Amino acid sequence: MVALLEKTDGSEGFHQIVDFLNASHIKFALSENPTIYDSHIKQFWQTVTVNTLDNREQEITATVDGHVKTVTIASVRKYL
Repeated sequence: MVALLEKTDGSEGFHQIVDFLNASHIKFALSENPTIYDSHIKQFWQTVTVNTLDNREQEITATVDGHVKTVTIASVRKYL
């Protein structure tokens, strides 16, 4: 579900929250609606592995459409 972060009449009590969300890094995650294919989700779960790095951070690695994808906490923070 995609959020519409607009100020409308009758929702004055939420204007401060809308301002905060529009200024935050999570706006993209709340307001975009990318296409996510079921086949990609299946490929991800069939190939996923979790590794603990030397710095004790965990990384998730999976192959989707022949491309190796790596996810870390730092990468999630960067893209959100």
